[in-house]
Amino acid sequence: MSYTYVTPYAIKGVTAGASLAATAVSIDVAGRAFMIANTGAQPLYFKEYNEDSVAATAANGMLVAAGTVCPIVLTATTLSIIS
Repeated sequence: MSYTYVTPYAIKGVTAGASLAATAVSIDVAGRAFMIANTGAQPLYFKEYNEDSVAATAANGMLVAAGTVCPIVLTATTLSIIS
């Protein structure tokens, strides 16, 4: 039996999107692994923009409730976020 060492994730930087209100913002993630924290008071919705060139909305995005962290490590090319 053989084992493979898996390198743990390390924080390489923090991207903060301030004032995400009513207009979707695109963030270039460039294929890096990331997690999303919603430190605001409103729900946040996100989706991969490059999949269909459609910005995130409450109808098509994944929800991150106010004051929570999405507990999944994700990857994307360009992320669309709206709050």
